[in-house]
Amino acid sequence: MQAQVYLERVGYVDLLLDGWLVVELDGRHHAEWKQVQKDHRRNNESALQGHTVLRYYYPDVVYRPEAMVQQVLSVLSRGR
Repeated sequence: MQAQVYLERVGYVDLLLDGWLVVELDGRHHAEWKQVQKDHRRNNESALQGHTVLRYYYPDVVYRPEAMVQQVLSVLSRGR
């Protein structure tokens, strides 16, 4: 797992696992329309580069971490 990895044409991503799974941990400002549009463009560019992207918000991380981790592990277990 690598934190704060720079991907060309995407920018910095929060986490990169196994070189292909991007995990983004989004705060409140990601709900603003301009940021949502930017996030969608980043997701699309990430997919074009062969990455899979999972996005989680604060409540996911703080109140449902087991579910979040289970989803990440499930995607990792399927492989690229």
